[in-house]
Amino acid sequence: MADAQTDIAPHTLADLAGSADMQTDDQQLPDEARDALREDIGSFGAGLAQLFTTAGILVALNKALDVPLTDILKSGWSSAVDLQPYLDPEKHPPEETTWVDFGKQKLTSTHNPKLEVLVNGKRVGTLTFDVVLTLHITATKLLVGNGRIWQATGTAFKGDCRLSYKGFPFIKKQIAKVSLPGTLNFAEGVRISKLPVAVG
Repeated sequence: MADAQTDIAPHTLADLAGSADMQTDDQQLPDEARDALREDIGSFGAGLAQLFTTAGILVALNKALDVPLTDILKSGWSSAVDLQPYLDPEKHPPEETTWVDFGKQKLTSTHNPKLEVLVNGKRVGTLTFDVVLTLHITATKLLVGNGRIWQATGTAFKGDCRLSYKGFPFIKKQIAKVSLPGTLNFAEGVRISKLPVAVG
């Protein structure tokens, strides 16, 4: 596995997956994934399999993975168990704001980007990929108040991103430690989700 570059802060899922940086040689793909893609593309029309290129798939995937990293982080933070106490207005009244040293957290985000295969501008088929992003957040501070997250700062993480097609590995990317610069500001706040209480 290669390490994702960390000299430039990532902004999207595509940056973390690193699909745009991969070589475009067909041999870069595992045999199972390449064969499955060629078979499915070939089923969409005669001669289409011969037009299959790794470069074309990677370019299209890079566009499909244009998911803001901030959206992924917000989704994980909003459902964090550690923030549940801040939903209690008796302990934390609405006018109160508190910096929470969040510490370590594992965040898993799944995605299913779809690539449409077009012939003369007409869709003849769709390829669906599976993406699993796992981030191990090692540090972050969140400003919370009135049941919402307003700011995040000092965010650092590492992890991995795995792309597959029909269960066959397509891209595996190890993400070296990333430290996001500055502060993330959420103008309208990120609502903290109330989690169900386990009974037992």
